[in-house]
Parts: sequence; structure tokens; C-alpha cells
Amino acid sequence: MITQFVKMTAENFLKAESEARAALAERLITTAVVDASAYETVMEATAAAKPWRDVLRIAENRTIAEAITAVRDRATSELLEYGESRSTSLIRNEEERMHREALRRFLGRTSGLVEQIAEEQAKAEQAADEQPAPQAEEPKAAPKAAPKSTPKPSPAQLRMIRQIAKGGVSVKILGHGRRQAFGVDGVGNTRLVETVIRLGFAEFDESTSFSGGRVVQLTDAGRAHA
Repeated sequence: MITQFVKMTAENFLKAESEARAALAERLITTAVVDASAYETVMEATAAAKPWRDVLRIAENRTIAEAITAVRDRATSELLEYGESRSTSLIRNEEERMHREALRRFLGRTSGLVEQIAEEQAKAEQAADEQPAPQAEEPKAAPKAAPKSTPKPSPAQLRMIRQIAKGGVSVKILGHGRRQAFGVDGVGNTRLVETVIRLGFAEFDESTSFSGGRVVQLTDAGRAHA
């Protein structure tokens, strides 16, 4: 990636500066006389590293492309506004010369990088757009509710279930809407019949009528206890 290339290039320039300074410090410690070339090496490395150090600093809060653009604009402005002037210090004059040369080399090295970064980002965005959208998972069917379990019948309910199994149990509607159960032995326990119906052990035969006596029959749950 272009962005990684820029960061590696900047780090290499900073490393070269650090190594030049370390070499000079070593020579100052171990050598009685240090010639001017050692100082020039440090000055050149420092001048070359400065614009790249600025790129990394600006990139901490902005993109690499924005950082390069900002440093390039500043370097161009400095070179255009530079006026030939001479200092009485030869070292100062040499330092200024190295600084300008470093800016020119930076501009040459970074020429077209911003455009390449923009192109790289555009390709990455296009590739992301072309990726198929993740398919939505089909909604899973809700688990079926467990069948409603019927309670264990009491002894009285069990006797009624067995009586219904023999047949002949029915319910009639008498005057004022009152219901009355009838069995083979005559009048039956209406409340008990309604209880076994409510608990799911029995049900009405819808083909019969209350006026003539709606027949009560067992359900599967009731037949399990008959």
C-alpha cells in the first residue's frame, strides 16, 4: 500500500538521522580530531529527515495524503519565497543550502504520491461496493408450543370418565337456561361432567342438540384413563 510505503520511507529517513548523530557522538568520544565531513553528514541527514518528520507529525491527526499535501505546500512556498542572502557564518549558509536541497528532493520523491493514494482508496472503496451484501438469515420458525398436558383425574373424575366411556351421558338445557346432566342411571352430576369437559377429558358431540340431550364423549386424554 502507498500509505505504508510513505510511513516506511519516513521512518528510514529518521533512522538515518539517528544513526548519523550516534556515529558523530561516538567519534567525538573516541577520536581526538573529527573532520568536517562527520558534521556535514549529520546536517544532511537532519535536513533530509525534517519534512518526513513533519509528515508523520501531521498524520497523527490527519490522513497521510493530507499530511503530504501540507508539507509539500509549505516546501514549495519556502523555495519560491527564498531570497539569496549570505550569512557571515559559513556553517549557517551550508545549513540553509542543505535545507533547500532536502526540500527539493522531498518534492521530487513525493510527486504523484497524493494522486496514487487517492486512486488506491478509490479502488478499495469500489471493491467494497462490489462485495455482495450479506444475505439475511431466514427467520427461524418459533418452536411449537408443547401440547397442553391434562392433569391426573381425581377418583370422582375417573369414575365419570369411565361412565362416559360406557355411553349414555348427555346434557340438556332445562328452563331458565339451566343445564342438567343425565346418565344411564338417570340424573347425573352436572358439575362433575362440566369439570371433566373443562379439563380436556371429554367433549360434546356437536352433532347432537341440548334440547334433545347433547351427548358427552371422551377425548383422547379421557380414553387414556377409561
